[in-house]
Amino acid sequence: MNTITSNDDLQKYNYTKIFCVIELKNNINNNCENYKSYFDICIDKFQQENCYIGLIHIEKFNMEKIKKLNIEKKDYSQWNLEIAINEAIKWTKCYDLVCDYCKCLSFFTSLELDINNSGTAIFTCDYFNLDVSYGINEGIFIAKALCEYAKIYGSETLTIKQVNTTLPKQQFDIDNISFFIEATSKHDDISKYILLYYFFEKIYESKDFKKAKCDLEKKLGHELKVTKYRAKILFYYLQSKRIYDYKCHFQTKNICEKDIEDIIITRNNIVHDLNTKEMHTVLYEKLLPIIKAILENSFQHNL
Repeated sequence: MNTITSNDDLQKYNYTKIFCVIELKNNINNNCENYKSYFDICIDKFQQENCYIGLIHIEKFNMEKIKKLNIEKKDYSQWNLEIAINEAIKWTKCYDLVCDYCKCLSFFTSLELDINNSGTAIFTCDYFNLDVSYGINEGIFIAKALCEYAKIYGSETLTIKQVNTTLPKQQFDIDNISFFIEATSKHDDISKYILLYYFFEKIYESKDFKKAKCDLEKKLGHELKVTKYRAKILFYYLQSKRIYDYKCHFQTKNICEKDIEDIIITRNNIVHDLNTKEMHTVLYEKLLPIIKAILENSFQHNL
């Protein structure tokens, strides 16, 4: 491995190769009423080229499930991860990149999960388990023997369910994913609800929301006060972004204005009256799946 001590050293190289092992952590919310059993997400081999993790362009990407000897716990899941980038970047930035990918993978996995029952899957990378090498030409990288890393002797397919791990083809904001993971990792529903509702608040402050309000006013022929017609405007905004449906309990449902009204009313009941009567149902059957749909749409249309 080449040691990089300064920016001048980095300028000698054109490629960065990152190798590490990432691990799945099960963050189970035992407070969920419908909690039944913990889960184990197993992803098979995954390869992709010409994609992005946040703002960084990835030339080649490879992820593969690995098998350790003497595994006693079923939830102890690990993958080899290799990333090739057509620029030379510092070790610290490489680590940040891997952490960002773990957040993306956690988010993509959550799209396939019923968080109400299963908790949140958190993928992590050990700070000390990261190998970074540099090259002038793309072909200089040589795969290291698997046995050099944590006594890994081979790999096998343990796929239970194929998870959608496709990375976007354009730059995207990793902050939204980070905040989503933080929100869904909370163990109490009140914190989870308030944090997830923050995504609505961000929309309220956006130019596109204000534009949706103006467009809807023109369509209806009268002024709309946000305090009174917030749900109607937000519903129109989602329609304008082609966000028509969401997945709940593995079924696809159409978003309606009543869904948005219920989410807003429940939030106000929590904040102003400490009324949490309908919170659990609205959180897991409306707010959470609709926020997922909004974030998933942002990858597809670069909103």
